[in-house]
Amino acid sequence: MAKLYNQVGIVALGFVAALLVSNIPFSATKQTNKDDVAPQHECSARCSRLSSSCDSFFVGNSWPKSSFESSDSTCRICQTLAGGREPVFATAFNTHYRIPEYTASAITRDPHAPEHPRPDDNLWERVQLVYFILSVCFPYVFFIVYFIGLCGQKVHDTLYDRCDEVETRKWGVTRMSDIWKASGTRCRLSDPSFDDLKESHCGDCQGLDSDYSGCGTTFNRGHINPNSINNKDADVQDGTFSMINVAPQDDDFNQHAWQAYERAVGRKAEEVYKNAVKAGSNSRTLYVITGTKLGEQTTWMKGRVAIPGYFWKALCYPGDERAGLRPFGVGFYGPNIDDSEVTSLPLDQFEAWLYDGADEHLFPGSVCAGPRPVDNWDGLDAHVNEHEHIQNTHESERRDALAVKPQPRAMMKETKCSRHQASTVHGTEAEITRANHGLRQQLLSQPYMATCDVVSNRPQNHNRACQSYPTVLFSACPLVSRDICNPKNDRIFKFSCSVGSSCDSFFVADPWPKSSFQSSDSTCRICQTLAGGRKSVFATAFNTHYRIPEYTASAITRDPDLPELERPSGLWDRVQLGLCGKKVHDTIYVRCDEVETDSWGVTRMSDIWKVSGTRCRLSPSFDDLKESHCGDCQGLDSDYSGCGTTFNRGHINPNSINNKDADVQDGTFSMINAAPQVEDFNQCVWQPYECAVGRKADEVYKNAVRSGSNSKTLYVITGTKLGRQTTWMNGRVAIPAYFWKALCYPGDENAGLRPFGVGFYGPNIDCSKMTSLPLDEFEAWLYDGADAHLFPGSVCAGPVDNWDGLDAHVAEIAHDCRNESLRHKCDSKRDKDCRTSG
Repeated sequence: MAKLYNQVGIVALGFVAALLVSNIPFSATKQTNKDDVAPQHECSARCSRLSSSCDSFFVGNSWPKSSFESSDSTCRICQTLAGGREPVFATAFNTHYRIPEYTASAITRDPHAPEHPRPDDNLWERVQLVYFILSVCFPYVFFIVYFIGLCGQKVHDTLYDRCDEVETRKWGVTRMSDIWKASGTRCRLSDPSFDDLKESHCGDCQGLDSDYSGCGTTFNRGHINPNSINNKDADVQDGTFSMINVAPQDDDFNQHAWQAYERAVGRKAEEVYKNAVKAGSNSRTLYVITGTKLGEQTTWMKGRVAIPGYFWKALCYPGDERAGLRPFGVGFYGPNIDDSEVTSLPLDQFEAWLYDGADEHLFPGSVCAGPRPVDNWDGLDAHVNEHEHIQNTHESERRDALAVKPQPRAMMKETKCSRHQASTVHGTEAEITRANHGLRQQLLSQPYMATCDVVSNRPQNHNRACQSYPTVLFSACPLVSRDICNPKNDRIFKFSCSVGSSCDSFFVADPWPKSSFQSSDSTCRICQTLAGGRKSVFATAFNTHYRIPEYTASAITRDPDLPELERPSGLWDRVQLGLCGKKVHDTIYVRCDEVETDSWGVTRMSDIWKVSGTRCRLSPSFDDLKESHCGDCQGLDSDYSGCGTTFNRGHINPNSINNKDADVQDGTFSMINAAPQVEDFNQCVWQPYECAVGRKADEVYKNAVRSGSNSKTLYVITGTKLGRQTTWMNGRVAIPAYFWKALCYPGDENAGLRPFGVGFYGPNIDCSKMTSLPLDEFEAWLYDGADAHLFPGSVCAGPVDNWDGLDAHVAEIAHDCRNESLRHKCDSKRDKDCRTSG
């Protein structure tokens, strides 16, 4: 009998699982990547889908199809407030893009009811906690199935333990004061705090307030279900200030074109109510669905939250034919850009736009879905224009009364998020210098604006935070980074992204060979220098879109008799100053005795003090300037922070090979010479091959001296190669699929020194293995079979000797190339996880 009960229990468990899966839209063929920032399986498991209680927000059948592709990332949420049970609206939220697909609301606006003031913006700091529990019991078998909301289990456990066993698993949008209220205590969370818990355990499946921080002058927290239309119901209005009801909305579009149409919807809802009361009808509710639609390419804010291509809204009033109230519907949308215009359409035509011609309806099962078309809201556009003219007139009169002169839009903001180009100053050199100085003073007089390209540091869940999902376009400074970082950009100040003749010495023949990356304006050729120094230490082809080097080129001359220098420390916090925005240079110029830094290389504050001869203090600080104005075209040290056990700051031009020249070695500690490199691959696989190259350079030097030749230099190009899909660390820095290195020794036939070359590469993964190839075969791999060369114009562009025995040599010296700690680590890793010898 017990066996029978267990069999029944197993069958029942299968039934429960099937029931649950049917309530969460899964894709059976989609593979789950456990390292995704938004792990789809995990977010689906957390997703609360209490659809039965949300029917009141839909005029017909609930949960219509959205414009997004169907996937298990769609989370259907009945939005509630903290511990409340009454839903305030419905949201189809996309946990992959971290924005709503749409919200549904039922608007009943009594014109005589008072309007509530807009709540404090501090409500944006809340998160969605909601949780769903289902238990099934059989004799001898007991099942409990938990569906945590959009925060992880750690959040609920901590609150339960520290706050008088308060149960938060069914809670909606919440902040700490809500927990105090429900628990009756002023419980304090520390190590971790509630803010730490939010950042570490809530952000993988939803956006956080910090994702929008500093972007207000470019992208607003754009309400989907708006505050203003719901300002006669305090709970609903409060609930609209939620990160599951928001998407990045262009500030100009939000505050001008879109707001005008939303105000019109509020007035229409009051008109519907009045007409129904007058007709003695109970049909007083206007049903509204508001949503987002992606563009052809997905652009991301701070690499975490998708920026919609469009915002849209659709209305359905079901009417009451018996009372003489005719049903009507309308839809309107606008591109999410500056100077946008809204397009309004009859509902059937709007649905054709929204669903790209597919036969779908936003209000299925209602009169607004047909079969007969409902009335259109004729005159909507004219109504908006008329009322906005009145609104603008009142605002103008108010400004005149207050003697406030509105600022021109172009002068209001100067940020990395801005899509406005700076004006170019023309005139004589002296006039330009004076104009530049005046402009710098003027810019510094403007309020300091943070920018939206700074990634918040998430110390927990390294694999998730440090490796995010693949995407077509991933720009932390969306819509402008390619233009700002383009070396052809006409700017007032010099830009260091240009081909420098002083870099020719790092190439054996023709400089700047083709890389494995697609040709684009994002490739920035940099002669790497130290702060204000003029000496170039190596050459870098840096990609400002992916924020990693495509390759570096160096000329290695290693005298075996020279001492090796100690590895420097504390240098990663520097930035390539030439790739920073004007605000940085303006501030340094004005505050630090007019020192010119526009074309400086890798720099930190002490370098500026040294050159300026002052201990100048910057406000904002140099660190704040770096975070806000340097990160759009290059990676920052903070991008790698907390990822050390997953991804190292992988040198492209290595420190160890250059440890006989202090300046060159110093210059290798630069964020334009680093890319995310898997720790095991870097320390246990890549490092011994780099050690072998250093020893080969020593051998080249000795052989040349012995032969009386000046050909003592080994030319090395080291680079990265992307995979089929680009994966990003912290949503900002591309993670290469491969690291590679190629060598060319031109030899000296007169001295009996034969030229040779070799190339080797390895996948950037745990338990990786290196592949070494003759140079021509390596180039065929690097360029995917295309006829291109890494050392064009040199003897190495033709057949040369291979470095035979490289792999055997590396295996022989690997043990000696590592310190004791690294030996133990790599040997243990290889034996235990990789099942190979270290």
